[in-house]
Formats: sequence, structure tokens, C-alpha cells
Amino acid sequence: MPSKWIGRLLLASLLTLPGDPAAAAPRDEQWYLDVIKAPQAHGISRGEGVTVGVLTSSAPMPHPDLGDAVLPTMRVAPDAILGGMQQTPSGEPATDSHATEEIGLIAARGGIVGAAPAASVRPLNAHHQDELEKAIRWLADSGAGVLYLNTAISDGLTADFDGIRYAQSKDVVVVMALDDVADLPAGLRTGVLVAGGVDGDGEVAGRLRSTIGADLRAPGPTSNASGNEGVIVLDPDSGGYRELIPNSGNETAAALVTGVVALVRSTYPDLPAGAVINRLLATGVPPGPGIADVDYGRGHGVVDAYAALTADVPPVTGNPLGDPGPPDTDWLRYGLIAAALLPVAGAVLAAVVLVWVFRRRKVRRSGSPPPAWS
Repeated sequence: MPSKWIGRLLLASLLTLPGDPAAAAPRDEQWYLDVIKAPQAHGISRGEGVTVGVLTSSAPMPHPDLGDAVLPTMRVAPDAILGGMQQTPSGEPATDSHATEEIGLIAARGGIVGAAPAASVRPLNAHHQDELEKAIRWLADSGAGVLYLNTAISDGLTADFDGIRYAQSKDVVVVMALDDVADLPAGLRTGVLVAGGVDGDGEVAGRLRSTIGADLRAPGPTSNASGNEGVIVLDPDSGGYRELIPNSGNETAAALVTGVVALVRSTYPDLPAGAVINRLLATGVPPGPGIADVDYGRGHGVVDAYAALTADVPPVTGNPLGDPGPPDTDWLRYGLIAAALLPVAGAVLAAVVLVWVFRRRKVRRSGSPPPAWS
């Protein structure tokens, strides 16, 4: 265990109350929560009232520690011309264990806790660009406060993808891991909060690096570094826990940053998305030279949940990460609506014509003048 975290681990263990069911679980091994000062922040907010959107490949596998955190998984309804959403059928298997791990980092509330253990998580099941755009639009219109866009589907998004801009136009904070955002067309990155990992020694090594750089860092150990201690994640197969040291810890970091966004949105419900992002950037622990160099001067260090909730941060107008501009494909939605209504309009017109023809023929047979239309 890195010696620099020992004092923080002692504090975290003291915060586990006697008699709490968590006392028998590895909560005192969640060193990464102490690094971002989540235990102190939880005395102010635990993410109450905030919905977090998370992209999944199917319904997340269940785990006792998630309790009531996970809302029903939504997907684009089959044959939905208008992009309607529906809940994943109850009989369909829940197979996404990776989503369970990430949701646990955000909102677990049992033997281990997430960064925002009282937030709600809405899984979105989408598999290609069209589905993803419809799902994100639905999520944004449903009042979500933050979207963790956490999938390799991002490497298939084209420059005309408008889901991210639409979410931002609806005041949703969009968080992405450094690995995923590197695959995005440059025009889609504007205004997105990019999160990258640091290992247990506060270093950025191996796949935690990128040619883009992260806006914020959070613990996210990588197997490329020696002597790393992993993060404790939910193991849905056993109902317990396991230690995770992935090839890249950027997704772990992004999940933790997403949870901190939920804490800020819960504490400051009237704060617009740009000001929420600014509060996180302004209160990050200043990076050392190694992190600053890796992030090409754009980074703001390691996220500090407690400071993000308590610091006096001057107000800002707009998103400090840039203005993505308004979404420009609303015509698509209206076009789909028009296409759906066209057969109905055609049927109505045909009925009117038939009635008119019938009445004309009736008039000719009777020799009476045609009745007035009313």
C-alpha cells in the first residue's frame, strides 16, 4: 500500500460506524475515496436527488450493494419511428457486469460506497450511433444531471452526432474517460469534462496518458505500473467484491469524477452545468509537474470532492471547457415526426376525397344542388 495514503486510510476506517453492516465489508480498503475526500464530502451531500445516466451493453447485473440506486434500464423501442424509449423487458437477462462495476463506483450504498451513494443511476442500453443519440436525448429530456458517456461506441461516432450537444443544451454535465474521448471527432469534445486516472502513488503512467490530456484526474490504477493497489469493485457473480487493476484506469477515474459531479449538483441544484464544471476545475488539487506535462497544461489536478462542495468559487458564465453550440439536427426529429404522420395525413385526405366523390354522385342522381360544406 502506498505509504502516502496510510493516514487517509486510517481516517476512512474511523468513518465506518460500529454496528454498521459495512463494518464487515472492505470499506476501509477504499483508499481511492479518501484520496478524493469523498468521506468528508458525504457529510454535506451524498448525491440525493440527482440522476446519473450510464451507457450499458445490456441491463446491469444486480448486486446487493446497489440497493435502490439503479433505475430501470431504458432502450430504444423496437420499430420506434419517433425514437421512443422503453424499459428493458423484465425477462431479458441482465448480463453487463462491467456496468455493475462502474455503477458501484458511482453509487454503491452497502458494504462499499460509491462517490455519490444516494444518487440514482439510469442505465441506457444503446449499440450504435442512432440509438445512442435517441437515448441521450431521452435522458436529457428526463431531467438527468450528469451523463457518463463510457463506452467504446465513441470510436464509431461521426462528426454529425448531436447527442452530446443536445445533452449540453439541456444543462447536462457530460463526463468521458480519456480513452473514449480520444476517439471522438474533435468537434464533439467541446465542453465535455475529460477524466483521467492516476495510480496509487499519484503518478500518470502507461495507458493513463493520452495525446489529448485530461481536465481532471482521479484514482485509476493501471496494470502497466508495478506495485499498484487496485480499486474495490462489486462482483455481481458472487454478490461480493473484488480488486480491479485494469489495463487503463481512466474509466475508473471517470466514474469517480461522475459521482463527484452528482455531489455538486445535489448541493447546488440551481447551478448550471458550466458552473458545476468550473467548481470542480477550480478546486482540483494542483497537479505536480508530471501530471501538468502529461495533460499539456489543460489539467486541473486531482478532483477534490470536499473542496468542490465547500470552497468559495467565483461565478462564471458559460462552460469553461468551451461552448459546443446548439444542437443542429432537430430537423431530424421533426422530419421523423412528419414521416410518421404522412401515412395518417394521406389516409385522412383519401377519406375526404371519397366522401366528396360520394356526395357528388348522390347529388347528380337526385338532381338537387350540392349541400354546403360545414
